[in-house]
Amino acid sequence: MNRLKLSFYFVGLAALSAPAFGTNVTANVTLTRGHIIEQGDIKLSPESPPGSDALMERYIGQQMRRTVYAGARLSANHVDRPTLVRRNTRVNMIYRLGRLQMTASGRAMDEGGAGDIITVMNLDSKLRVQGEILPDGSIEVIK
Repeated sequence: MNRLKLSFYFVGLAALSAPAFGTNVTANVTLTRGHIIEQGDIKLSPESPPGSDALMERYIGQQMRRTVYAGARLSANHVDRPTLVRRNTRVNMIYRLGRLQMTASGRAMDEGGAGDIITVMNLDSKLRVQGEILPDGSIEVIK
């Protein structure tokens, strides 16, 4: 029993001493909500340990959830995957059945990024279906 308590204690210490996602990354410029982060938008803090370049790569290509001013530190709560499909926009729906593929126009009832499952309404039949957002912004209908 004491050995178990001791191992949890060391795991807790390791978690407290490990750098959190983004604690060493700061904004070079003011990053507004919805902005997609590019290479020159962020930098590593001077006190960041060597080999922290991989930490910066986690942010490149992410979308800002809220505004962060120049010089402020970034955290995981500040970023999210980019939104490819917005609510009420027209989308291309893809139905696949074996080797057969059909396309139709639809309207997104939700918003999301690549890999998200959203509801889409077929504009011809008014039928609502679930589909996965593909990297090109089209929706593959789930059977």
